[in-house]
Amino acid sequence: MISRARLLIGLLFATFSLTGVLNTADAQIRKYKKIPSTSLVELENRAFQEFKNASYTKAEQTYAQIQTLVKQRGYAELQPDLLFNQALVHYHLGKPALAQAKLRQAYLITDNELYQTYIDQIQGIIELREHKKSPNTVFVRGDSDSFMYWSMAQYYHPNTLTIAMFTSLSSIFAILSALILINRNTLKRLLSILLAYFIAFFVVLVIIRSIQVITDDMTFAVLLDSNIVRNEPNYKAPNSTDMVFLPGITVQVVSQHDSWSLIQHGDGQTAWIPTEGLYLLRSPHNVQ
Repeated sequence: MISRARLLIGLLFATFSLTGVLNTADAQIRKYKKIPSTSLVELENRAFQEFKNASYTKAEQTYAQIQTLVKQRGYAELQPDLLFNQALVHYHLGKPALAQAKLRQAYLITDNELYQTYIDQIQGIIELREHKKSPNTVFVRGDSDSFMYWSMAQYYHPNTLTIAMFTSLSSIFAILSALILINRNTLKRLLSILLAYFIAFFVVLVIIRSIQVITDDMTFAVLLDSNIVRNEPNYKAPNSTDMVFLPGITVQVVSQHDSWSLIQHGDGQTAWIPTEGLYLLRSPHNVQ
């Protein structure tokens, strides 16, 4: 009986080790590799010097070359540092909405909380400066509940969630078996605590995966241009005068028709705009 109990405890600790590995799996999937390339380093140095010398148009072109080269070599096209640098260049070129879009995308795909806080602060500074230019306009980022659920759930890779669910479920069955075979009360209390933890962990995983499935088909974007906002997908249709559709806000893309997209503001109002006036946001595990 003792050897069987030790075997179960050994399996239990092995499960804990596996869980620890799985906790880092998602970070590894979303890890943006540093690409050892002389040409890329040269381009990055050139872009830095161009930005330092206030040659923002040249810097914008250089960063676009870097993004293309990264994609051609099979790495993640969207990388937080690159997006952040592009955002600064866009803002200096008088493109605050595009700068907000790049910052929002960088915020979504980075797993560094301090970096997210820094990005959020920069977004706030841009919003404040834009508000000073148009004091009668209230700038709202447009984060709806749907967007918050989507960004939270899509942060995790589906495969990692699925594996973690099966691992936690296996841990639950292993602990239950140990509780049946072990007679020591002290050890049973410890296992009961561990059982409660894994059950709670499994429930949270199921909830996140459920939200992920529900929001998987949702598409969100940052509005870049609000000059053409129509009630119908037609240039001749009446122009929507809703001031909620301001450049830089996050909207949900409800549907598309030809070259038009039906967007929905956080307060539920909808309008049609040309798709080219949107910057589509991608989830952390869909950045290729």
